[in-house]
Amino acid sequence: MKKMIYSWLKQKTIDFTAVKTRKNGEMLIVCSNELEIYFLNSVARFVVEHMSANTTIEDIKNEMLKIYDVDETTLENDLVDIIRDLQWKRLITLR
Repeated sequence: MKKMIYSWLKQKTIDFTAVKTRKNGEMLIVCSNELEIYFLNSVARFVVEHMSANTTIEDIKNEMLKIYDVDETTLENDLVDIIRDLQWKRLITLR
């Protein structure tokens, strides 16, 4: 199921909609438009920090594969979970 979702997501770009961020060690503290505070782990932080207007989710995955020793399928599944979570918290939108 996640493989199918990832295949749909991989060419999408991400718009970050949070109003404020602050680094705290390996974590990233994020304030949403609704003024809710979230703490993002290092993997979610990597995704947020590597978003740009022309960067696709596939581009982010490829950058992560260069840095982390992780199976590609496992990373794709983790990215699906991260993207869903960030959307649920209204911190990102997909294009």
